[in-house]
Amino acid sequence: MIFRMLLLIIAAPFLQACSNLGGAVVSAAQAYYAGKTPPSYASTPLSPQYIYLEVQAPNSSALMVLASEHTPAQGGGLVETWVSASRELLRTRAGFVVGSQGVPNVFESATLQFNPKGQVQGMVLNHSGLGMHQVQLNLLPMALDSIPLKNTALLARARQVNGLVLQAWRGQLAAQHSNSTASPRLQALNNSLHVVGTHPNTGGLVYGLYCQQEGQCIEYLRRTAAQNL
Repeated sequence: MIFRMLLLIIAAPFLQACSNLGGAVVSAAQAYYAGKTPPSYASTPLSPQYIYLEVQAPNSSALMVLASEHTPAQGGGLVETWVSASRELLRTRAGFVVGSQGVPNVFESATLQFNPKGQVQGMVLNHSGLGMHQVQLNLLPMALDSIPLKNTALLARARQVNGLVLQAWRGQLAAQHSNSTASPRLQALNNSLHVVGTHPNTGGLVYGLYCQQEGQCIEYLRRTAAQNL
């Protein structure tokens, strides 16, 4: 709770700064829109002062701003905290979703686990509201041609990056969590899909997809004024 409040305090100047951008950016960032066809922000003017994350969910979409980043004590990849003007939070690390606040179907926090080669091999999830505590989810690499990866509007825009590196993983609950008495919400993590698209030169995040199950996906695209995908 204290950590979450600190992030909101850190984010406040960014939210105020967003409100000074005017016009389309404010309209895009101030609400987590609901509707059968969430809007796209492909043509929204972007300020060179900020880094953005365009987020699409089944019935909503948002344009978020990078509010803070920090380097974890162990493993690779910065933890990036993205904030909307209506104060939803989304955290990513090494391209994976690792936490949220106010975003449906996304766990509150996750700790990525890496093997000795620095490759992601699992995560430990927590979400008090869903009764999840220290849930071990193994991440198994998958061939892209073995998964039903739809060429969505965000993915099509991500593929404008020449040589985009796409990787996919399937989530698999550790044995202690996968028994028949586990809650449906916990069981939904089995076969969850995690896709990360990175830049071929920098290795930085371009695109990501997290699907807890069919029809419950969150998709995101990193954007800047210089690389306005």
